[in-house]
Amino acid sequence: MATSPRTVLLGVNDIADAEAPFGQDIIRDMVLIEATPEAAVYQFTPTTRHVNGTGVLHGGCVATLLSYAGKMFYIAQMINQGKSEGELFIPKTSDLVVHCVNAGAANKPVLVRIFAIKPGKNAQFLRGEVTLKESGKVVAYGSQTLEGVAPKL
Repeated sequence: MATSPRTVLLGVNDIADAEAPFGQDIIRDMVLIEATPEAAVYQFTPTTRHVNGTGVLHGGCVATLLSYAGKMFYIAQMINQGKSEGELFIPKTSDLVVHCVNAGAANKPVLVRIFAIKPGKNAQFLRGEVTLKESGKVVAYGSQTLEGVAPKL
């Protein structure tokens, strides 16, 4: 099986299990729609598990969407540079800022867009946004810094 950002993240239990209660769902169900060296667009359809008690997309879920979309983008960049699975750096979030500005809801697909601000050798500076697929309305926007951690030997 070829290495993909999804299989790399699913293979790292500390990321998938400890970072967020939504981690496994998002990694498994977020679908890559479009990718360039500078940006990527993913689609995710939240379920009732991803909303809070008032039916609004949970802020933690929104932050996790942006975080994991950024991590998958980071890993994809390394794969596109020809790195093998053993050479991949596992991205760790050193900074994540998220601003929730509108409501998302269960069963309403969202698009997660990630843009490279400044790619680095071992760090990526990214910005992103989560929008409602149907209307294009911005649910949240933010920025993050990811740093590569050398694979264990």
